[in-house]
Amino acid sequence: MLDIAWNGWYRFYLGQSNAQIPEQCVKENRCGTHAPLWLNGTHPVQFHEIVNRTVCNAWSGSCCQFPTHTIQIKRCYGYYVYKLKRPSVCNLAYCADPCEQLHCAKHEQCGKKDGVYGCFCDEDYHRPNTKSYDSNITCGSSSGIMSISRCQLFEAGFHPSALHLRDESCNGTIQDGRLVFHFDNDDHLCGTTLRSNGTHFMYENSIQGDVDTHRGLISHQRKLNLRFRCVYPLEQALSMSVGISSLESIVDKKLSIGTGLYRMRMTPYEDKDFLRPFNTNENIGIEINDMLFVEVRTEGVDEDELSTILESCWATPVDDADYSVRWDLIDSQCPNPDNGPVEVIQNGVSTAARFSFRMFTFTNYTEIYLHCNVHLCLLTNNNCSADTKTANRETYLTMTQEVYHLDH
Repeated sequence: MLDIAWNGWYRFYLGQSNAQIPEQCVKENRCGTHAPLWLNGTHPVQFHEIVNRTVCNAWSGSCCQFPTHTIQIKRCYGYYVYKLKRPSVCNLAYCADPCEQLHCAKHEQCGKKDGVYGCFCDEDYHRPNTKSYDSNITCGSSSGIMSISRCQLFEAGFHPSALHLRDESCNGTIQDGRLVFHFDNDDHLCGTTLRSNGTHFMYENSIQGDVDTHRGLISHQRKLNLRFRCVYPLEQALSMSVGISSLESIVDKKLSIGTGLYRMRMTPYEDKDFLRPFNTNENIGIEINDMLFVEVRTEGVDEDELSTILESCWATPVDDADYSVRWDLIDSQCPNPDNGPVEVIQNGVSTAARFSFRMFTFTNYTEIYLHCNVHLCLLTNNNCSADTKTANRETYLTMTQEVYHLDH
């Protein structure tokens, strides 16, 4: 003890592994001393949190034989540091347990590999998808969660604390024996990129890290690069018919890579400022020659990255987008000049596209149904303005809206 200054903060190591003071009574004559010191309390859970905890000692059948004292503990990322006090007698020493802070799950067991402690898979544990470390990905609208098996990683020589996303500051968290990574567009991109291949748009990232247990003149360093993607398969044919009410459809197609979700909603409005949507509690009568204002909005995508483009819109007298009797309102992003005042108000500049037309009727029919082919455009790499014919046509969605008119 004479070589220890007993001031400042101390970090515990066993070999190359972080260790912490045990949170339960340690038997006497362990940890290289007669009476091991252990922590009568828990470690802090919040990063940079500092707590005061009582230290006990084990001797002569008692877990607190000698007088206790208090130390401070601070949580850093992946380890703890301690502001220690000198033990009261020379036969007392702080104990360190590398397995304590690992919190191995029920299907794991603590052990050492290449001088580093970690969680191995239990002998009876089934190891699925060993090549991908039992990877699993869940995709949201503009976010993704990727998880992999901690014990399979450790058995392959990779310690979870050495892994991160493309942004090295984005480390994973341990949840029930799995190393979980997360990214989103709300200031937590973590190096995620958005790109298109012409038929899909996708968020891409990778779990990266390396391990070199020798760190000598020569290197046996191994690198890990697990690439994953959240892919949004946009080529869909959807038909939605629900009176005059706002229509919604969710595209949810599972791929082996990841599942993407987005929504498209068609809403009719009474006014040109798109402030008063029609009351959807009852069928709506619209007089012939009155103007109808329609908005098609994409929801659940990054508004800074994608825009909605109306490629074509048309009307039919029945609820069938492919019905032989039809009247074109918009064709190739342009209004039909033969249909009177059809106006494309907004197209390709945001996630909402808007148009208007003068109400009409089909001979011998009492309703009309609206349909639109819609595609999304990646703003980053394309000119998504409505007059651009080479925009990134990644999807075509058929949207249907039923409209009633009043006879005179």
